Amino acid sequence: MAEQRYLYASNEQFFKILKSTLQLNLNVIVSLAEVCNALFRSSSFNFLVSGLIMLSLIHFHSF
Repeated sequence: MAEQRYLYASNEQFFKILKSTLQLNLNVIVSLAEVCNALFRSSSFNFLVSGLIMLSLIHFHSF
């Protein structure tokens, strides 16, 4: 019985960490999108470059 409680607590903690990690990743992506949007307003070339940077950051951030 004690082992089941421990496993349940471990699973709860794991899902809390997973949820906070996913929220952090979402916040980073939203921030990058806002930066890209601001750069898009300045010129189309900047938007293209910032889009490529955003995609590369998302790719490396996921590892």
